[in-house]
Amino acid sequence: MQNYRMGLVMLGDISGQIARSKAFSEFVGEINRIGYHLFAADRSEHCPDNLNGCKLV
Repeated sequence: MQNYRMGLVMLGDISGQIARSKAFSEFVGEINRIGYHLFAADRSEHCPDNLNGCKLV
């Protein structure tokens, strides 16, 4: 999706899964750090500055 300059936002509370899996926690952290895609707990987190023009569909 980054080839089309589109970001992907995955909404939902995954704190339980992150707490249970170090590998998943590191994966989510890396995805959010890179900035093409984002894991967010709710809509208030869905559109940071690094995802210009993002919208929920």
